[in-house]
Amino acid sequence: MLDYAAAEKTYEELGYRTTLSLDDRLNWGKCLMNQRKYSEAADILEPLMVGEQVAEYVQKVWNQCSEQLYV
Repeated sequence: MLDYAAAEKTYEELGYRTTLSLDDRLNWGKCLMNQRKYSEAADILEPLMVGEQVAEYVQKVWNQCSEQLYV
């Protein structure tokens, strides 16, 4: 459950093979953040911020990530 490195590899492989859902991409970003890979997480999360209506939980995760990038 807390093996973030293995989860990261799984999401990366899935991303190469198929289109990931919003939830999958969000979880991938959170997985990277839990490893303190905020720049990589931002690359995954940033496309989720594009659009007219951004889900509130996506906005919260993005805010957490961007705060860490500026620290």
